[in-house]
Amino acid sequence: MPSGGHNKKTVAELKMTGRYREDRHGDRNEPRPKGEPRKPDWLTGVASDLWDRIVPDLVEAKVATSWDQAALEILCRSYAEWRAADRLLRETEDISERYKCMVMCTSAGKQLDRYLAKFGLTPVDRRKIDVPPDEEGTSFSRLLG
Repeated sequence: MPSGGHNKKTVAELKMTGRYREDRHGDRNEPRPKGEPRKPDWLTGVASDLWDRIVPDLVEAKVATSWDQAALEILCRSYAEWRAADRLLRETEDISERYKCMVMCTSAGKQLDRYLAKFGLTPVDRRKIDVPPDEEGTSFSRLLG
């Protein structure tokens, strides 16, 4: 639930957006997740392919951790649902079935967009992330372009 004012950002969020200041934020005692998210066995097909494509880059850039497991699963699953609904929409001729497919496609697309944004994977949200480049450039910084 919103606090009614500015919601406090985590140190990671502040660093990611380039707004971290040691004098203002250095004394925060925040929990630090350890480990990486692991792709669940039940994630298959298009959802599994998306996981393989994006999660290694998010982990390398320290954007995703083990605590993000469920959010990443929802993101990948939403992508698979959106793709399936879109395919059905293109293949269906019956007007009432097309309407159902449009509703499913829109719903999955909205959820997908929300979760893409949480990890900086939309053009607008990508601008909010400040990943410091290293000598070779991380794969996430190359993704950000």
